[in-house]
Amino acid sequence: MRIDISLLSLATLAQTASGLATVANTREIVFPLKTNQHKDLQLRNVKYAFQELVESTDFFVQNSPAQFYDSTCLVPALGAEAAFQFQQSTPSDLFPHWSTELVLKVNTNANSDFGWICAKVFEQKELFEDFVDTTNLYEAVVDHYNSLGPHPGFPASSAELSNSPKLNDLFREQDFCMEQLRDTGFVVLDNAPKTSVAGHRLLDQFLHHKTNQDTNVRTDSVHFLSRKEAQSCGFEEHYDTLMGIASYLNGNLEMKTSPHDPMNPATQEHPLTIPNSIQLAEYAESDFYKAHSDNSLTNKMVSDVQNNDRVRANFRHYTCILYCNDDWEEQDGGALRLYPHTRNLSNANDAILNGYDFFDVSPKNGRLVIFDSSNIHSVEKVTHTTKKRRALTLWITRPNNSGVEGEQYF
Repeated sequence: MRIDISLLSLATLAQTASGLATVANTREIVFPLKTNQHKDLQLRNVKYAFQELVESTDFFVQNSPAQFYDSTCLVPALGAEAAFQFQQSTPSDLFPHWSTELVLKVNTNANSDFGWICAKVFEQKELFEDFVDTTNLYEAVVDHYNSLGPHPGFPASSAELSNSPKLNDLFREQDFCMEQLRDTGFVVLDNAPKTSVAGHRLLDQFLHHKTNQDTNVRTDSVHFLSRKEAQSCGFEEHYDTLMGIASYLNGNLEMKTSPHDPMNPATQEHPLTIPNSIQLAEYAESDFYKAHSDNSLTNKMVSDVQNNDRVRANFRHYTCILYCNDDWEEQDGGALRLYPHTRNLSNANDAILNGYDFFDVSPKNGRLVIFDSSNIHSVEKVTHTTKKRRALTLWITRPNNSGVEGEQYF
């Protein structure tokens, strides 16, 4: 398989409404160059942007010295050679003004390879979106993730703090915490790692983009942090604490027996698994997130359960949120509003319309909330004019063979 990214003027692709094309074993995406700069400067900026993309990740590896219009790299994870080529089209009757486009080309029928490459480029789209239109890239990434089933996660025992005494310090009143989580579906702990003012500012580098969801639903900005990124801004302890919770719950929480067999790497004895990143979210003045469930019910019925339960949207089992806000007051807004015992509601708004009891959690520094991902909750509007409400979220998963197909991405 060979992957090419080229600056070309291709008539057949330019006429493709979606910007996507398939020719023989080749998958391609067109990136129209924006017209707000001189062409030579534009080409140079795009070339530098993609060089930075290659150097920002081990997914792409430089293969040859970069030229002005031509540089190449490899994709070791796919066992493929990747060529980044930048070429200015020659004048023609069809393109009299030297119109140029960026084309991402993958010579393979494997949609997953094409999708993963698009997804990796999309992670760093801020490097080059000033010079090219990335709309078609976004659509390809959405198609890719919509084609995947939910990931079963990684063993909870792989966390840095798995079985560490530090987790005993976090759950100081173990019996109370486990009983609270089991009976009410949530527990609030105020002795998690705190965030300094300087640490809060270091997170700025990761918060560039709003979510792609409807602004009537949520208005926050998010970024998924790797452990390496967390270390780079002094949040290693926060990251490791969140990742370690699943192993503690596997060993100490009496969980309800599932009628479904666990999916590897989960086991009957250790049913909870973890992801490989945590979400950083920021809410500024007037930002909010409407009532919702992190693992809602679908319309699909479970075939092997006597009471015909409906299938869940994903494998999320517990949502863990660690707040990173120094000097946050209740009057600043931004509370997490939890509706206990609402996991069986199909419509999140029913919790509000039917007057279900709720519990507000102010996002104070060092406060950790763990709750049943199926329960309805919301983030109330931030009212402070200058403070930024920031939180780190990890979703502990419980993968099983219940028929979960995954959610549709925006």
